[in-house]
Amino acid sequence: MKKIDDILNTKIKSYKKLGGLSNENYLIFTDNGDFVCRFNKDKLVNRENELHNMSLVKDFDAPVVYFDENIKITKHISHKKLTPPLDSYKVEILAKRLSFLHGVDGEFFGEFNMVKECKRYEDILGSLDGEYFELKEKFLRFFKGLTPAMPLVPCHNDLVLENILYADKKVYFIDWEFSSQNLPTWDMAVLFLEGKFSKENEGLFLEKYLKYKNFSLNMQKLNHEIDMQKIAYKIISYLWAKSKSMKDDRFKHYAKECLKYVAKSL
Repeated sequence: MKKIDDILNTKIKSYKKLGGLSNENYLIFTDNGDFVCRFNKDKLVNRENELHNMSLVKDFDAPVVYFDENIKITKHISHKKLTPPLDSYKVEILAKRLSFLHGVDGEFFGEFNMVKECKRYEDILGSLDGEYFELKEKFLRFFKGLTPAMPLVPCHNDLVLENILYADKKVYFIDWEFSSQNLPTWDMAVLFLEGKFSKENEGLFLEKYLKYKNFSLNMQKLNHEIDMQKIAYKIISYLWAKSKSMKDDRFKHYAKECLKYVAKSL
């Protein structure tokens, strides 16, 4: 932690390890306040893209005090953990916050492309079950025929509840490693799945989101696109879990569950 002392120009009193699947994260206590330090472990992440994208969404992220290829340090925000099921108030403020994110000025670096993302993991993994390729090709036949309900916008791309902080009735999105231009329905799909949204809460979210975006869309078409994005997310999650399981068997079960979701949904 000596380097962190130097960066913060203060003495570290204590620290504790936090959760994190792709990086090492620590909560650091100092005389000048508390900070969260992330040691970057995922070498596939484009840090230049991450830095640019964070610069456009400073109001959404925890305040960043230091960033380089290996380390990110932010001020610690004391927050309440979001756990499903979310009440209607939190669903509404998430809808408002995400609608604002999808409308920020400027474009994110990078553009999410599912086919390229799958190929990237496939190259890393080398060999995969035949069932995966069969399901992926079946899905892509459906997905390529879709006409998106909305244009590409700045997206977080990893809106698991652990990356959402709720503090003083305000929502923060943290960890922008995978952010890029993408279809807004991807962020919705990830949030709905990881937040275990009921159909009622999905409907409430979309109603409020579209109100803030001042959009009028065919809800049947929008819901169909979100359902397709849920399948896409599970395919990418399967590949991610398979890559993690190369070093940690605990991810094997999650990989199987993701592929089971894809098979059931198609």
